[in-house]
Amino acid sequence: MDTVATICQIFARFRQDGLGYTDYLNSAPAASDEAVVRLKIVEPLLAALGYDPQADLDPEHRVKDGVIDILVRADGIPVTLWELKRTQEIDLARHEEQLTRYVLAKGVPHAVLCNGREARVYHRVGDRIRFAYALPLTAFAPSTTAPPTEDEIETLSAFFDAYRREAFLEIERLKKEITATTTSPLVLSPDQPQTETILIDDLKQEIQRLHRYVLLRFQSHQALYREFQEEKCRKEERFAQAREQLWAWIRNFEERARTSVDEAALEGYMESFIERKGRGVEEYEFVTEVVSRSGIKKHLSGVNHANLKIRAGEFYRAFTNLVRWRAKRLIELRFVRALVENFNRWQDEIGPMAEDHAAEFCLQTVYIFVTRLLLIRICEDKGLISQKISDGGYKDYVDFSQRFFSNIADAHATLLDIAYKDTGYIYGHFFSRDVFDWYTWEEEAIVRFFWVLNRFDFARVSADLIGHIYEQYVDELERKRKGQFYTPPQVVNYILDQVGYAGPGIAGRRLLDPACGSGRFLVEAARRLIPELRKQPDLSTDELVNERLRNGLFGLDINRFACFLAEVNLVVQVLDLVKDNEVFTIARFHIYPTNTLLSFAQEMGGLVAPGNGLVYDVRVAELIKSRGQDPSLGLNFSAGFDYVVGNPPYVRADSPGAGAMRGHIEDSERYRTLYKKWDLYIPFVEFALQTLAEDGRHGFIVSDAYQTEEYARPSRETLLRETTIESLTFAPKVRFFEEAQVHNLIYTLRRGAPPKGHRVQRYKAVAPALRSKDLKTLPALSQARWGARIFRAEFEGEEGLDFSECVELQEICYIGYGIAPVSHEGLDPITAGKRRKLFVTDDLLSDVQDQVHPKKFVQGKDMARFQIVRVRWLEWNTARVPNQLRRKKFTELFENEKLIVARRPHQGSLKAFYDARGEFYCDATAICAVPAHKLVNVHNRTLDRRDVRANLVRAAQNSPHYDPAYLTALINCRWLSGYLFKTIAKGKVDFYPDDLRQYPIPPANAETQAKIARLVDEIMDAKADVQRWRENGHCIDERGVVLNPRPFLDIWNIPTGDLIDASGFVTRQMGGYPTQLALEGQRLTFRKQPRSYFESDHPHVLDYLRLYLETNADGLRAYPVAELHIRIRIPHSPQAVQEFLERLEAERERVMLRWMVAAQHEALIEEWAFDLYSVPDERREKLGGHLHTFTDVPPDVAFVSILDNEEDNPMRRVACPRDGVWHYRTADPLPHAVLLWMHDGRSVLTEWRMVGL
Repeated sequence: MDTVATICQIFARFRQDGLGYTDYLNSAPAASDEAVVRLKIVEPLLAALGYDPQADLDPEHRVKDGVIDILVRADGIPVTLWELKRTQEIDLARHEEQLTRYVLAKGVPHAVLCNGREARVYHRVGDRIRFAYALPLTAFAPSTTAPPTEDEIETLSAFFDAYRREAFLEIERLKKEITATTTSPLVLSPDQPQTETILIDDLKQEIQRLHRYVLLRFQSHQALYREFQEEKCRKEERFAQAREQLWAWIRNFEERARTSVDEAALEGYMESFIERKGRGVEEYEFVTEVVSRSGIKKHLSGVNHANLKIRAGEFYRAFTNLVRWRAKRLIELRFVRALVENFNRWQDEIGPMAEDHAAEFCLQTVYIFVTRLLLIRICEDKGLISQKISDGGYKDYVDFSQRFFSNIADAHATLLDIAYKDTGYIYGHFFSRDVFDWYTWEEEAIVRFFWVLNRFDFARVSADLIGHIYEQYVDELERKRKGQFYTPPQVVNYILDQVGYAGPGIAGRRLLDPACGSGRFLVEAARRLIPELRKQPDLSTDELVNERLRNGLFGLDINRFACFLAEVNLVVQVLDLVKDNEVFTIARFHIYPTNTLLSFAQEMGGLVAPGNGLVYDVRVAELIKSRGQDPSLGLNFSAGFDYVVGNPPYVRADSPGAGAMRGHIEDSERYRTLYKKWDLYIPFVEFALQTLAEDGRHGFIVSDAYQTEEYARPSRETLLRETTIESLTFAPKVRFFEEAQVHNLIYTLRRGAPPKGHRVQRYKAVAPALRSKDLKTLPALSQARWGARIFRAEFEGEEGLDFSECVELQEICYIGYGIAPVSHEGLDPITAGKRRKLFVTDDLLSDVQDQVHPKKFVQGKDMARFQIVRVRWLEWNTARVPNQLRRKKFTELFENEKLIVARRPHQGSLKAFYDARGEFYCDATAICAVPAHKLVNVHNRTLDRRDVRANLVRAAQNSPHYDPAYLTALINCRWLSGYLFKTIAKGKVDFYPDDLRQYPIPPANAETQAKIARLVDEIMDAKADVQRWRENGHCIDERGVVLNPRPFLDIWNIPTGDLIDASGFVTRQMGGYPTQLALEGQRLTFRKQPRSYFESDHPHVLDYLRLYLETNADGLRAYPVAELHIRIRIPHSPQAVQEFLERLEAERERVMLRWMVAAQHEALIEEWAFDLYSVPDERREKLGGHLHTFTDVPPDVAFVSILDNEEDNPMRRVACPRDGVWHYRTADPLPHAVLLWMHDGRSVLTEWRMVGL
């Protein structure tokens, strides 16, 4: 059903007193018009919900306390009631008491207050009603200028789903099905994974349905809280104004009467009055005391006395009104205040780990409800508790409750509470009150989930079920934004194996996961530990679980819901132990919600207050984090943990919302390895070392950026200095987390410096399963000798290039990303729980320059070496750009002479462009490098940070001595940038600013730099020429040059005609578009249409037609086949065609030589770079390939290429001249004999040469 169209039709048909819906509301009818609301709005709406006006609607239904306007039944069962008010009654909430009486009188679970403008929805909770949400009817009026918002549409959709007649009947049907004993339930077991999929799919659907209702109700509570806060501010402001006006009058009188006011006495009385909240003081008493204590009573008379009394009375009324209003509202909104204030503290606690906090909070509320029901069903089917909601338990209880409960909905809530308490005897901590226990579950939700769960047999359920449900449902994009990725089982097992958590030795040892999430590592550790503990004689099950197992596993996580899941998953591991032995209560597992990286005093808010049951959590978590002890709790962590394992969150420095958390972590001064733009996993690594016992073992899976990023350098150095790194597992081309755009490193270590001769075992994962066949063994390397180089997968223990004489590029240039041309997160609207960008990059770009788009713009994908292949134009100086950009940057970064480097390498090497005029802006897919002296006098928040300014001033001393064209040549050097990409970026997909900052630049004198700069200028000019030819539709690359004849016909003013004009020397038969042409003698045929062809006695005419058709195929497809013969242009005669082709060949050769200029100069720069970096000959061959030299080449030759045969293309292998010898370097072997192609600028000479002779 299109709910929006349905309700719009209702309002479109509305007519009253000759007026439409909106006009009628605006006419402000004076008379009571509840009948209009009922007949013209509510009854049509109920009809749209499926109710029969005659059979289902009972208007004017009398009860003891009054008359219900409409009692709604479904199949005879009262399901809801509507109380209607006139359209001019705006404050519907004041009628809630009346509505409550009616609801209790009829026992209905739902009620609605409606004035024709809005429908306020309520649910019954015990002996009261609770506001759920408001449906703004006027938002759907036909004459509304603005369309309804997505939130309003979602509210309408939820209302229709919940209140349609079929929805109530479905609940009744489900009740009947639940009461029937399930004879053939679907069995959940590890060997029937398809059944688990069915359950998860069913739960997904119900969770999604319930989430929208919970979110709607929560948003309504937030709105009530906001209204309360706004009204409170208004009343406090009125009180403040009254106070200010009183004092202003007194001081004005003091000045006029030239007397003095006893301010201390008067202020003291007023403060005392405010402290006592005016209790016991009438207005006349207050006014009298103000006049008396002011000290000016004797000077007052007549009008002045009356005015002071008026001002004092206004103050009294403003204050007492505020006090009475606040006292009343605090009671009325006690629940709402507690909910919203708890939510706000939870939001501070979780920080940037959620984007839409309200949606996340409500989702977790639903999941805890579902998880508790799952645990109840598991305990039922494992025989740990008697049946409450399955196999007849539900039927027995409903039969009983119908005799004792006035409202069956109360019975369902009571049954749920009984099931909670019964299961609580097994593991009570699950059913203690929590921040997520704010929602009162309606009968519909309880019945729906009972029905789903009763279809399954949980006796042999997989212990991973609850984790699977959560992990499969949580939105992948949301998970990516949080940096939380659920660790695949094979990774968990691999890390536990690598740290040696297996066998008898793990009994009595402690394991900690400091970012435990839903407990993957803890669950697998429990699976390994339980069999070892069961081998111990005379160990009762109670002691095994509550002493040995429980005290061997510890988990911390910032997300208290994830901690809840981890506990559930651990409990499920031991339920069979409880079933098979004596029944006992499982003590609370040591999993605690906390910000692992901060002490409690520094955490950002929190939900802990005296007496709310969370103090114990905080105390134990603090002991774990500080390696403390508390004899009163029987806990001692001073020795640390024997194993620390996990998958810490990856949250980049520039992630939305990360700033506040980073600030708190830095302010804690607990972590020495925070450096530059550190990722969140960096302090987790240090935390692991802090909590690790002497000789303890530690293993993490982290981002592969840890191998190379500059921000990770202090952390890597700490590992190298203070620990024995036991293994490194690289995964450069493997994704363990499908939804994460990240590759990983797995490391394991032992606390303590490495022993003499220690070598780090290193592996390369080639498949995500991490089986032995999926691991390639790399050379084991000495940690002491090779240091940080062991973190490079490609490093095999050989000495690298010597860059000791070089300076890093950051000592010459300021280096930074381009802008982020998308809207700032703070401006992005959130609709239906999802954040939507206000604008994205494509919204800001144009293919042509205009007044709105004045700035040249380039992205990394639009670049090649030494050239820009695509220019677009960026919107600038508008309402949204640059002020609303996510990352603005400063204009001097772009409007200066600079290098632009694409972040994504091409075939393993970098792409750089020298922007000599400072014309180009770029985004974060490219990096700008500006000579430091160009920016040293620029001041802004970025450049004036202390460390940045110091580096800039230092680099400004060097930068004038380095030609930017020289720098561009070195960055574009293929062998050099490829080598550095492997050694600095160490296998990452992208090259980042921190990587570019380390780029080594060899010192060179002015003459050398100028020589290279001249080559760069010529390369850029040649490539610009080639690019212009390409933009005119010509195909040019190392495979050759194919020119489109069509543009040259116009450029050279060649007289032409169509194929009708050429019928004297061309015959044709065309039945379709000319594709896949084949030349057969005097006929040019269409391969897919053998009866279509061109014929001519002149071979060069067929050559022309073939070239024309192949280069213009796409353009010709724009015309009907019947018109093709008049769309093809050809010179007037065979002779003219011949002359045109000869001229075109000369042009083709000119294009080829321009292309070869660039290729030749690039090859020469590659050779000069070897010299500049003093690379030994044997390393040159490894880095750039074997060098072939060709002597005895005529001195006037300008170009040399190496061909395989006479048909080969000269653009494929271009040599470069050096000291009278031609050089060509390649990693690929050449044939034994090659054809040397030589061009002196006028003609071509070829000569066969033997390679290597």
